[in-house]
Amino acid sequence: MNYFWSTPGDNFKYHIEKQACWKNKQSINKGKSFTKKTWENISLIRKGDVIFFASAEQIRAIGVAKEDGGDAYGPQDVKQPYKLGWGVGIDIYELAPRWNYLPFINLLIKKFEEEFTPPITHNSIALCHDYMLGIPKELGQLIQVQMDYETQKWIESKLLVNLPNSQGQSTVTSTKPGGSTTSTVQSRVGQHGFREALIKFWGSCPVTGVKEKGLLKASHIVPWAKSTDEEKTDPYNGILLSPNIDLLFDKGLISFKDNGDLLVGLNASKTLLKQMGIPTKCQVTFTPQHIEYLKRHRSVNNL
Repeated sequence: MNYFWSTPGDNFKYHIEKQACWKNKQSINKGKSFTKKTWENISLIRKGDVIFFASAEQIRAIGVAKEDGGDAYGPQDVKQPYKLGWGVGIDIYELAPRWNYLPFINLLIKKFEEEFTPPITHNSIALCHDYMLGIPKELGQLIQVQMDYETQKWIESKLLVNLPNSQGQSTVTSTKPGGSTTSTVQSRVGQHGFREALIKFWGSCPVTGVKEKGLLKASHIVPWAKSTDEEKTDPYNGILLSPNIDLLFDKGLISFKDNGDLLVGLNASKTLLKQMGIPTKCQVTFTPQHIEYLKRHRSVNNL
């Protein structure tokens, strides 16, 4: 799943009515034709990708693509000689109230500026002028977890319908002596039991106190990819976390000391945590088994 940033301006009404994005491949200005790289990004959108619609320093709506982007003819009222463009069908959810993104983005944009498609300079105003900017997946996830409960539930419902392999299946191609074998495997076997064990042990997020099970994440302390088969389903290798904390913990931006104090890495800041609604002072009670996993989490992430 990828993320995109759109500033449709006066065309936002069209997006709502048609539940679609469209941009001509070429436009005319003062008698000269021109195009922009970000317009072509519509053709890169795939079913299940998330699009943030912004204007006036606010995110006003979120869209989830219900098909792959590609060549498409524009609406009849397009006042351009070039009718062939790029288009994609989307489901759109309007935010009420709209979310003021500027303070949050200003804290993060320098970290991600080279990962945009195309890259941008360290200037958040650039986000206000591109119709369909590809944004880094990590930043997209950070923005998404800032949304309120109803918005997140809507996104989740659309992703379950539109994301490929939504039933947890993934195609794995492995090369072995004598040839290549492709098989379909069930991803993360035992994950459901792991999550249920964390819910039973923790009951809520130990940092925020959030108890809504539908929002809480069963977060591995030692990442799944670095765990043995036994460790992958060991409840002591997990913490039940709110989505925003889970994301920072998973990326190694924060961790916990043996005594349960929150540990903030050099690539994060207390200002960022405040913007994300994360308390900087907390004390989580860990068992000796948890602490052994936490030592590895801190070591892997240089914390």
